[in-house]
Amino acid sequence: MNTKQLQLFLTLAGAGLLLITITPFLLLSSYVQPQSDDFTIHAVMQNYGFFEAQVQWYLSWTGRYFAHFIASLIHPMSYGVFGGFKVISIAWILVFTFAAWYFVSAFTSKWFSLFPLALLLAVYFWQLPSPAEAFYWIPATMSYQLGLVLQMLFFGLFQRQPTSNIGKAILVFLALMIPGTSEINLIVFNGVLASILWFKFLNRDSIPKQLLLLFGLVIMMSLVSVLSPGNSARSATMGEINAQLPLHDLAFTFKGGLSQTKILLFNLFGRSPLLLFTFILILIRPSLNILQRTRITFFQICLFWGAALALLVMLHLPFIYQTGTVDLPGRVLNVISLYFIIVWAIGTLITSDYFIGKNLQLNPVLTSVAVGIIFAYCLLQMVFIPNKIEHAWGDKFSGQAAAYQHEMLLREQFLNASKGKSVVIKELQSKPSSIYLTDIEPDADNWKNQAYVRYYGLKSLVLGDSTGVLVP
Repeated sequence: MNTKQLQLFLTLAGAGLLLITITPFLLLSSYVQPQSDDFTIHAVMQNYGFFEAQVQWYLSWTGRYFAHFIASLIHPMSYGVFGGFKVISIAWILVFTFAAWYFVSAFTSKWFSLFPLALLLAVYFWQLPSPAEAFYWIPATMSYQLGLVLQMLFFGLFQRQPTSNIGKAILVFLALMIPGTSEINLIVFNGVLASILWFKFLNRDSIPKQLLLLFGLVIMMSLVSVLSPGNSARSATMGEINAQLPLHDLAFTFKGGLSQTKILLFNLFGRSPLLLFTFILILIRPSLNILQRTRITFFQICLFWGAALALLVMLHLPFIYQTGTVDLPGRVLNVISLYFIIVWAIGTLITSDYFIGKNLQLNPVLTSVAVGIIFAYCLLQMVFIPNKIEHAWGDKFSGQAAAYQHEMLLREQFLNASKGKSVVIKELQSKPSSIYLTDIEPDADNWKNQAYVRYYGLKSLVLGDSTGVLVP
């Protein structure tokens, strides 16, 4: 086997792994149903109109100006098309995959990028904290995964060092919009850009004026997001809800951040094939152009790993500090998990470059045998060890997703026919965790129930033992 044959083998293996990874999530898109927040977004849009709704959200709830703008723009209920949730889910999984490919291909050749892309997405999807919030719930998708997509596009374009005005304008646009997706993406983006600047300073490289301009824009828009009146209002509301918890307790915050970081790392290294795929990554390293033009010292490698782990812990702290709870939502962990996987891959390549050297050639026989053995092992793991890819396949072919869709359609028919009435809804029997997120509550005054009441024109709505109309 020569090098060209090896690259063809790896490309085919990457295509197979990529299909196994994303196909069940694409198939599940056909069963997606609107969640409680979708009805709330629709109500705000109905009350205020598109542009005034953006102002209301910024002033009263959140500084995520770009996330809410995009969510409002594409939301299917704004157009009266419930089937649009399925289309958006499919489109978003494909957009996410494309953004990941665009980022990975900036560090590889165009034709060799499929294999490392498949490794990246397989590890990420394997232990994806919340698939429902990643791809099937528009408010979370546009606040968290959107920020990931924009950052992968930004750094993929930045690595290519565009010289055209169009490329530079796209970088400026992304720098302006990423801080307006979510606070966690804001922290990651600022942290990575600051690390690049610091690295160039330590390496005594000239710092491009464009990079300084972009970083200045990011800081400015980060302040626009963080200092929004809506953020203050939301923090006050969360403080009232969690008043009995250790709010703003620094000792509790750091202890919780460390414990949650330990859990995240255990899940990635103990419950996913990250270490095995890391070995493959080192084997194919000669075909990757990771920072080939950059001089790396041992001190800088230590600094890289220290900064990466410190930022990983810090990403847990804002939520714990504000809420007094260490249980971060899956949508936040989705961002943190991908951040660490990418940083781990880049750090592994940089470190191996330093200790092994840059001038090695691919060993086609060794690489193909190792890839074959590891892939076979991982496929066995995928079948017999619980993981989110296997679970997505199970939700599809066990009938859970179809049963969930059927229950939701029957519920929708009943609620449409119950306008002006007080109704009780039976709890869902099928809750496929890959796409299901939340439901109404037994308390009629709960905000989730009220969102349904406004949309369907009901008098009241509660969760009970059976579906029917309440007699006053």
